[in-house]
Amino acid sequence: MKKRLISLLVAACMIFALLPVSAITAFAEESVLTGYCGADNSYESQTYYCSTQYNGAAQTFTGTYYSNAIWTLTPNGADTYKLTISGTGQMGDFGTSWSFGKPWNYALAEKESTAVTESRNKITEIEIAAGITAIGAHAFEGYEKISKIELPDSVTELGEYAFNHCSGVTSVRLSNNLTEIKATALSDLGTTSNVVGSVANPISITLPDSLLYIRGKAFSLSNGSGLKGDLTIPDNVQSIGEDAFVNNYGLTGNLTIGKSVKEIGRGAFSSCKFTGKLSVPGSVTKIGEKAFMSNKFTSIQIANGVTSIGEYAFSGCTSVHSIDLSSIAQATYGDNAFASMSTKLIYVDNLTQKSTVESTQGFTSSVFAITNGGTFAENATFEEGKLAIPEKTDYTFKGWYENAEFDGNAVTTAETGKTYYAKWEKNKYTVTLNNNGHGEQPAAMPPVEYGDSVADLPELRDSANEWVFDGWYMDENFTTKYDNQAITDNTTLYAKWHEYQNTSLTAKVSKSDYLVNTPADVNVTVTPGDDFSKLMQDKDNIKISLTYDDDVTSVMLNDKVLDQQEYTISELMQLMGQNRELKLNVTYGKAGTHTFGIALKNGNEIVSECSTDIVVAEEAAELTPATKLYTLTVKNADVTIKNGDEEIKAEKNDKGELIAKVPEKADVTVTYTSQSDAVAFDQWTITTDETLDVDVKNNPLKFQMPAGGVTIEAMTKDASIEESEPNILGTAAVVGTAAVGTAILAWQGYQLGTELYLKTALPAGTAIPTNRAELALLVWNHAGKPAPAAVLPADATDTQKAIAWAVENDLLKAAKDNGETYVDTDSVSRVEVIRVWNKAQEK
Repeated sequence: MKKRLISLLVAACMIFALLPVSAITAFAEESVLTGYCGADNSYESQTYYCSTQYNGAAQTFTGTYYSNAIWTLTPNGADTYKLTISGTGQMGDFGTSWSFGKPWNYALAEKESTAVTESRNKITEIEIAAGITAIGAHAFEGYEKISKIELPDSVTELGEYAFNHCSGVTSVRLSNNLTEIKATALSDLGTTSNVVGSVANPISITLPDSLLYIRGKAFSLSNGSGLKGDLTIPDNVQSIGEDAFVNNYGLTGNLTIGKSVKEIGRGAFSSCKFTGKLSVPGSVTKIGEKAFMSNKFTSIQIANGVTSIGEYAFSGCTSVHSIDLSSIAQATYGDNAFASMSTKLIYVDNLTQKSTVESTQGFTSSVFAITNGGTFAENATFEEGKLAIPEKTDYTFKGWYENAEFDGNAVTTAETGKTYYAKWEKNKYTVTLNNNGHGEQPAAMPPVEYGDSVADLPELRDSANEWVFDGWYMDENFTTKYDNQAITDNTTLYAKWHEYQNTSLTAKVSKSDYLVNTPADVNVTVTPGDDFSKLMQDKDNIKISLTYDDDVTSVMLNDKVLDQQEYTISELMQLMGQNRELKLNVTYGKAGTHTFGIALKNGNEIVSECSTDIVVAEEAAELTPATKLYTLTVKNADVTIKNGDEEIKAEKNDKGELIAKVPEKADVTVTYTSQSDAVAFDQWTITTDETLDVDVKNNPLKFQMPAGGVTIEAMTKDASIEESEPNILGTAAVVGTAAVGTAILAWQGYQLGTELYLKTALPAGTAIPTNRAELALLVWNHAGKPAPAAVLPADATDTQKAIAWAVENDLLKAAKDNGETYVDTDSVSRVEVIRVWNKAQEK
C-alpha cells in the first residue's frame, strides 16, 4: 500500500509541475482567460461558439483552433489587459469583423459583462512570444488602444488585416526574418484623423532584408498618420502590391527601391510625398497605373528592364524637372503616364523613342535630349535646366549639340522646345608587342579604335636559330591566341616561342580500356639525331609513321582519333595543339602479342625508327556481387544472430551498444536479462528503415533481419509496482519525455496524473472510459441503473438509458456548443471523466 501511495504522490507532483495552464484549470475552481488560437491541426483542438445581439442584429462566431498557439489575457492596469500569444508555428485566421471573431474578446466580454466591441478596447498591450511564425488574418484588427507593434524574429508572415486600423500605434518593430506582409496587414496605423493628409504623429519603419513580398494595401492610409521620412524597399523584395503605401503623406524623404523588385502595383506609392531623385532599378518590368502619382520627386530615372508604364503612373508629380528614359529599349506608355507635370527635360535614346513618348504623352513644349546609345550612371545627378553628362562604354562624350550633324558649338544649358544630340567618339587603345626576349623588338603599333582588330602583326624570327616563333597571345600564360579579336582596352600581345628539340620522340602506347592484365604504358622511342632542329624547319616534309597490325581498333593522339598511319609534323602539331607530347592511346580488340612501331621520315627516307611487342591478355571474368549487409544495433540487451549455420557476432562499441552487420533474413534473437530484483522488463523500443512486425512486449524478441537498419533498446520499469497498476511510471512516459522534450513531457505528465487519479477514484478493475457512451454507462451503473424521467422506446438500450439519465442529471450536455448533436462514440478527455465521476458522487 505504501508503494501505491508513493506512486500517487509522484504522479500528482508531475501533474501540477508539468501541465500547461489550460490543463491545470481543469482541476481549479476559477477559470483562467486563456485558450487555443493555433492553425496546426496535428495538435489538440478547441472549438469556440458564441451568438449574441449587437446593434440590433444577431452576431455569431464559430471557430476551431489548435494548441500549437495559445492566447492569454493578463490584467495590466485598472480595467485593462495585456494579450499574449505564445507557442509554436502559425496562428489561425480570424473573422473579418473587428468586434466579432476573436475568442479572447468573448472571454473578456464574459468576465467583464461588457459588449464584445467594448472589451476589445480593454486590450492595451499585445505581446507575441518567440516561436510564433505567422500572425493570423484579422488577428488584431481595430485594436485602437495598443501603442506599439513588436514582432519576434520567429515571425515570417503577417496575415491579411493583421494590424489594420491600430490607430494608437506609435512604433513598429518588424521581425528580421519576415518574408511576406499580406494585404492591408499594417494599414491605417497611427492617430486617427478625419483630416485628409494629416501627419500629426507619423511612424518611422525599417523593412527587414528578409522581406520578399509586400501585398496590396499593406501600409495603405485612409485616416491615420501612417509612415514618415525615408523608405527603403530591401533588395530581396520581389513585388510591391496595389496601393501598398498609398496616401502616406508623412513619407517626405527619399524612396529607394530594391534591385529584385519586378513589379510595382497600381497606386503603390500614390499620394505619398517623396522628394529628391527616384531611381527605378533594372529588375522592374512593370509600373502600374498611378503607381507614383502626386509625389514630389525632382527627377526620375527609369532603368532598362521596364517594358510597361501604366496610365497616370507619374501624373501630378509637378516638382519633376528631368526624366531619364534613355535606358529603356522598348516600352508601352499608358495614357497620361506623365500628365500634369512641369517636366522641362526628357532624355531618350533615339528619335524613334522621342516620337513615341512625345505622341503618347504630349510633351510638345519639353526639351528632348537624344543620348545616341548613352546612358546615365545609377548615381547620376540631374539639375534643373542643365544637360547632364551621359556615359557610353568605350566612347568619350564630346558634348550636346542642337543638330544631329554636330555642327557648331556644344551647349550645356537646355532651352524650351529644342532637341539636343549627344556626340560620341570611339576610344583609341594602345597595342604593345612583347617579344619575350627573342628576335628583334617589333616596331610600335598605331592606336586601334574600340572594336577594331590589330592588322599586320609581324612574324618573328630568332637570329640564333635556337627558338621557333609560335604566334601572338593575349596573355602571359599563352592560353588565348590572338586571332583578330576586337580591341576594347589597352592591350599587350605576347610572343610565344619553343626551343628547337634535339631529344627523342616517344610514343606512349597505353593499355586497352576493356582488356585486363595489359602492361602499363609502353614507350616506343625514335631518336632523330643532332640535326633534328634543322629537320623541324621543314615541318611540311618531315613525317611520323606508325606501324601496327589489323587487330588495333582505334588510335588516339591525346583526345583526337588518328584515321591514318602517317602524318607530317605540321599536321601533327595542328592535332596536338598546345600539348607537344606525342602520347598515343592504342586499343587492341584481340588478345595476343602485337607489334607496334614508330618511325621518323624525311620525305620517304627513314631517319630513325623503333618497335616493341605489346601483350594483350584475355578479359577477366566478372566478379560475383557481394552480399549486402545491414546494421543491427542493440542497447541494454543481448543478441544472437544466425545466418543459416553461420553465427554472426555483435561487437560492443564505446557506448556499450552491440553492433553487427547482418544479411537480410538472418535469424535474430534479442534477450533482456534483469541485473536486479528492483528492475523488470517493460517493452522494446524499435527504430527501423523497414517495417518490422513484432510484439514489443515479447522477451526474448525474435525476428528475421529486414532489408534495412534496425535499432532495438530494452525499456524497464520499477519491479515493485503491482501488476494491477500497469505503466504507472513506465516506458511510455520515459520514451515520450526523452524523445520529444518539454511539450511531450507535459502531455505525459497529464496522462500519468489523470490515469493515477482515475485508477484510485474509480472502482477497482474499472476501465477508464474513452467515449461518451462508456462514461454514461459507468456513472449510471454505479448509481444503480435508475430509470430516466424521459419516455424512451420499449427497446431502448442500456446505453440510451444511461445517456438520457446523465443528461437529465446535468452530468453530460444534451448538445454541443455549436448546436450539433452528440454521438455515442464522441471521445471524452480524462479531465471530463474526472469531472463527471466526481459530480455523480454528489447526486
